[in-house]
Amino acid sequence: MRLCPDCLSNYKKSYEGKTARKNGGAWGTQRWPDWIYHQQPTRKCLKHHSQDLANGAARRSRLLQATPKWADKKAIGNLYREAVCLSSGGLVAYEVDHIVPLNGELVCGLHTQQNLQVITADSNRKKSNKFFD
Repeated sequence: MRLCPDCLSNYKKSYEGKTARKNGGAWGTQRWPDWIYHQQPTRKCLKHHSQDLANGAARRSRLLQATPKWADKKAIGNLYREAVCLSSGGLVAYEVDHIVPLNGELVCGLHTQQNLQVITADSNRKKSNKFFD
């Protein structure tokens, strides 16, 4: 049994236990995919996992709708790679931020190179979903 971190309810393990029993316990730590070990603390029950999936799908949908056909996808990708390279130092985390939010109260921006900037994670949290002149 596992414990959901959101609602603290127990739920049944499905994939790992079932496969291990089918193979007579032959699947040891060498054969399990890395994502199983790295994501175990964040596993959630089916109800909360489906909410997370829905939130992720909604975000991807907003990004797709906010990306015009003329957007330079290579330049956008370069900005995301730059943020990863800057963060790899380990002292400060960097993120790509939309200058004009995709879904703001006053104005909605586009997912283009001109509307993206690489800033620190702390600055991004302070800015939140706001547009400052």
